[in-house]
Amino acid sequence: MVLATEWDEFRNLDLAELGGRMAQAILIDGRNLLDAGKVRRAGFDYAGIGHCVKVQNRVAIAKAVSATRSYESEAALRQHL
Repeated sequence: MVLATEWDEFRNLDLAELGGRMAQAILIDGRNLLDAGKVRRAGFDYAGIGHCVKVQNRVAIAKAVSATRSYESEAALRQHL
């Protein structure tokens, strides 16, 4: 999921429910709205845009982000990891 707003409605997401509905619990926070530790403790791979973070599944996060970019191949995508 990509979070791209600072609206108050998204500040207190039910992370357990959200993660349970997702095939892969990946959250990319484009506004750095959420507490990274809380999101990770809920079982998500989390990336806050503009923050250098260590994530469990870099390839999955890169693939999620790649929806906004164009790469010639998966190998080209991996070069950006």
